[in-house]
Amino acid sequence: MDDNEILFYEEQKPAQKWMIFFVLGYSAFVTYLTYNHIFLKEVVFDIQISDQLWIVLWVFFALIVPVLFFLAKMITKVQSDGIYIKYFPFQTNFVKICAEDIQAFESIIYNPIKDYGGWGLRYGIKGNAINAYGNRGINLQITYARNMLIGTQKPQELFEAIQKMKNAD
Repeated sequence: MDDNEILFYEEQKPAQKWMIFFVLGYSAFVTYLTYNHIFLKEVVFDIQISDQLWIVLWVFFALIVPVLFFLAKMITKVQSDGIYIKYFPFQTNFVKICAEDIQAFESIIYNPIKDYGGWGLRYGIKGNAINAYGNRGINLQITYARNMLIGTQKPQELFEAIQKMKNAD
């Protein structure tokens, strides 16, 4: 098997409708607070902040954070030498989990909020997770680290690709 052969490829974007509404509502709320502070000269949350700092905070919280959310995507690749995962734009390079470092793996249904505290790059009571949405994934037991959950919308295909990679190992 060629080391560069791609056995599995998936791109996922955060797709929970409530999250989209939350991000847009959050952006609108920050914009409202900024408008009240700068143009209506209202004291917000009983704190004194300069107009310049309010604008910086508005740019970050009302523009940059929502843009990062809408650009976010999780990429999972399985090649014959390992699993490659990236959660763009928070990770610019792939993280590689070598085939020989995977002791065991299983397809699971999990509770993203209860088990890992939500979606994204997560560190929970059951180990680490990288997930974009949904509640299905492959749980990996890795020799040098805590368990790692990889969220997927194609659990059977990902499981079979990892199995094929491990059998070639």
